[in-house]
Order: sequence, then C-alpha cells, then structure tokens
Amino acid sequence: MAFLRKSSILLIVIYLFNSCSFYLNNLFNNSKGVDDRASLITDFNEDFGSNYQILLVSDVHFEANYERNEELFSQIAEMSVKPVSCFVLGDLTRNCKQSEFNSYLQFCDELKSAGINNVYAIPGNHDCDDGGNLYLKNIFPYRTYYRINTSKFSFYFLDSAEGSHGDAQIENLRQIIKSDSRNKIVFSHYPLYAPESFTDKLNKVTERAVLISLLAKNNVLYYFCGHTHEFYTCDFGKFTEVILGDLKWSKSWALLSIDENTAYVSYVYKQ
Repeated sequence: MAFLRKSSILLIVIYLFNSCSFYLNNLFNNSKGVDDRASLITDFNEDFGSNYQILLVSDVHFEANYERNEELFSQIAEMSVKPVSCFVLGDLTRNCKQSEFNSYLQFCDELKSAGINNVYAIPGNHDCDDGGNLYLKNIFPYRTYYRINTSKFSFYFLDSAEGSHGDAQIENLRQIIKSDSRNKIVFSHYPLYAPESFTDKLNKVTERAVLISLLAKNNVLYYFCGHTHEFYTCDFGKFTEVILGDLKWSKSWALLSIDENTAYVSYVYKQ
C-alpha cells in the first residue's frame, strides 16, 4: 500500500513537471510578474463597422522555424468578407525565445497579406518565462492588459500568463468594468473552469469565484480563452465561457460575429 501511494505521488509529480499546461511559477508564485505588467488598463479605440467578424485563435506555439498553417490560410482565402481583426489568446511561442516571437510576427504579416489588418494578442504561460520582457518588446499592442472600445462593445484582454490575473489587475478591472455601460466580451488565456484537471484553469479558487461574479454582474456576454488545447464551453448563466482548441496541432479556430446595431453576438467553431 505504501508503495502504491509513493507511486501515485511520483506519477502526479511527473505529470505536473512535464505537462504543457503547467510551469513551476504557476504553482509557487502565481502573481509574480503579472502585477508588474498588468496593474492599469490601457484603452484602444477601433471602428470595425456595424457588422463584422473577428478571427479567434489560441495556442499557436510557434517555434524558431516558421510553419505556415495552410488549412487556416486556405479557409481565409475562401471568405468573401475578411475578418476585421484576429485575436490571439496566448501561447504564441513554445519556449519564449526571440526566434519564436519572430515566427509569430511572420504569421501576423501573413494574416495582413490575407486581408486581416489588425492582430491583437495576449500572453500565455509559454510566453512569459522572462517575466514578459520579450513579449512586451515584440507583440502589438505592447501591453498585456487592455481594452478595445467600439461604438457599442468593449473587448477586455486580460493577462493570466502565470495562471493568475494577479491582485492588481483584478482590482483595476473591478473599478473599470463597473463604469463601462457597453456590452462586453472578455479574452484571457486560462479558463475559469475546465473539466480536465486543476492545472488547466486559474490556480486560485477565490480568484475564479471573484472573477465569475464580477463578469456576471457587468453585462459580459462571453469569456473566450484557450490553454487546454481542447474545445469546451461552460454556461455561467449570465455569460458563457468558450475554451478554444489549439491552432498548432488540431488546427482549430473560431469566427466571432458581432452586430453593433442589435448587440447580437455569435461564434462558429472550426476544427
């Protein structure tokens, strides 16, 4: 029995140290770095028009040698009306190397050549091993916590790269979101809830509860995220969480449709 217990503990440790979705800093120091990067929100204004679509991808995991996603670009080429923007929901790189960020920037250039002019991103757990320095140096809009304002909508981009949004970001979000009368959609890397394991969602139970309550009370329609590499949805009553699968291996992505006049929002998931 003692041998079985030790074996079980060893298997758990091996899983935690080798899982793509888990880093030591997620376990031991949830908010170190994020409080420095994401204490005050930055606002950007966009005129996307009255009826538009946004391409959503996550977990692109670029490596030093750029690999073109032929399936994605062939489907973009077939779209009669191109998405006005692409939102990338974290894990741009495999190992937070400059060469990998360069590959991501090449991907952005190809999106622009394909007719998608704006590319916004947030970091994932693979992108901030250095505290976010390379990310902030390379990745537009050179922020990890920001908001895009349109005429009727607010898009909130949150930094959860270390498995936590951090106390400073949550407190600032609490102040900002209450005074925002627009319809809201929130984007982050880590899920609020994911069924697979505790490493696949935000590490702090209290933080998850606070954030779910905050979003539910402030006219948030969707919370889009990634990280698990598996598609999943969770209905929180007032809003819906949508976890995107990865673009790197499963070639999955989503197309978000928004009508500013009617405030109608829908999405189509592709895999």
